[in-house]
Amino acid sequence: MDCHSNKQAYFLEHLNIFILIKIHKIMAKNIENFKNKKIAILGDLILDKFTEGVIERINPDQTTSPLVKIKSEKFILGGAANVANNVFSLGGIPTLYGVLGKDENAEIFSELCKKNKINFKKVICQNPTICKQRIIADKYQVARMDFGENNIKKINTIVQNKILKQLKNDVGKFDAVVLSDYNKLTFTKKFTQNIIEICRKKNIPTIVDPKPENILFFQNATVICPNKTEAKKISGEKYFTNPRNYLESLQELKKITNAKYNIVTCGDQGVIALDPNSNELIIIDTIAKSVRDVTGAGDTFAATLALGFASKMPFKEILELANIAAGIVVEKSGTATVDYFELKDKIKADL
Repeated sequence: MDCHSNKQAYFLEHLNIFILIKIHKIMAKNIENFKNKKIAILGDLILDKFTEGVIERINPDQTTSPLVKIKSEKFILGGAANVANNVFSLGGIPTLYGVLGKDENAEIFSELCKKNKINFKKVICQNPTICKQRIIADKYQVARMDFGENNIKKINTIVQNKILKQLKNDVGKFDAVVLSDYNKLTFTKKFTQNIIEICRKKNIPTIVDPKPENILFFQNATVICPNKTEAKKISGEKYFTNPRNYLESLQELKKITNAKYNIVTCGDQGVIALDPNSNELIIIDTIAKSVRDVTGAGDTFAATLALGFASKMPFKEILELANIAAGIVVEKSGTATVDYFELKDKIKADL
């Protein structure tokens, strides 16, 4: 390589560093806009229970399993409510819509919403409140028990209409709406399309974290953000197999969803998205140094996207922020959140 080429390479490298620093400074400043943005979250509500203990010996009743001595138990809001938690911790004002059963877990869930300053517009239905109990021993999850799922049914039109009436009355005050699908039968196609249309008429962005089984429910949303495994199930086995077919894969996803923004989280490979203007591939590298627990990372990502769109930030900047936020949360254990100060400090640390 000649002297001129060396100088050119040196200049380009430092120009890219300068641009990156400038972008990070803008992001650090722009997350101030997250404060007091009003975000509605509608979806499947789950109560997460964490039971922690230590393993001292093998269970004498069953020689292939450990005996866990319990030291503590705690309840945390899960499912769509974890999106609401993240919205609040990042400076936004969340309003949560969803259904609960008439049981003790519903009471615990409602009290947690009050404690976490989430405005909760609940509707009682015939289904039990879903609870996922994780057994943690010596910092590792050794078992999970799910309660209530065997007895749930699709929510009926009476319950759906109650939620739609609430949303119609409130929608004008929101800056964005998140639809959080855990495939626990809250969403049906007609119900979901009504929600998207209500928001579209008010020019309010809808951000969807979908399950593949229900993807057609969410057609015409503003944003679709599945993970790579889910995106592959949605688009077909030949898609999202390697980076060389990511552009084609995202284009296929867009054909199916008709969403303006199609985003796929790829774990330790970061985030990919289809630029809605140029139709080109956007790749954002992960910032996570180690992955401790992916529980709730999608919720953090969706919450940050919602706040970014509510703040009318540039698309690539929104992706960068959501990627950073998700990268922070996977380094934590359990159903975790990212707060405003953590996100700001992380951006500054990367300058």
